[in-house]
Amino acid sequence: MPNWRDRFAAAPLWVIALVSAAVVAAYFDAIALAGGEPARSLPRFSLAAGGISLLFTAIAAVNRWWVRRVAGRHPRDARVAMTAAFRTGRPPADPALDEPLLALIERRKADRARLRRWRPAVVGLLVVWCGLGLYLELLDWRPLVVLLVLLPSVLVPLQRRQRNRSRLLEKRIRARGSAGGRREEAGRGGS
Repeated sequence: MPNWRDRFAAAPLWVIALVSAAVVAAYFDAIALAGGEPARSLPRFSLAAGGISLLFTAIAAVNRWWVRRVAGRHPRDARVAMTAAFRTGRPPADPALDEPLLALIERRKADRARLRRWRPAVVGLLVVWCGLGLYLELLDWRPLVVLLVLLPSVLVPLQRRQRNRSRLLEKRIRARGSAGGRREEAGRGGS
């Protein structure tokens, strides 16, 4: 059953931009205020949050383009059902979505294999970028430390769980497809 996360993932891009801007601005402003920053520096943090929300929106747009390219165009309800299927590991009620979901699962497997090779370089570049920003005093250290500690501690378990749910979804779709095929053949044989 779809919930707010599934609907948000299928929401228009402007909604994603506004929500991500609000969340990131609140995060940056809370870190700044907790760190004793003067109130006059809050617009700088809010401007940085706006830039990050544009990045999030661009990533969402590229992801949607990628999904559309692999799985084809689908109405919003179908996209919500596919998102719920990936989140829960249960196939959607509509069997017509099985083939697009299997295509997305195969593509995600290939992408994960590709990312495994590039992950150390990306992490190294992120550390160098943060270090350079701190050295040149362009960035405050508090949000970066929280971000660099939270990213691995939150994303790694989430990626594992998503990978396991993706495997479970694939297994269930394939089992449902083979069971449906056996029922059709049994119906033909009995006639």
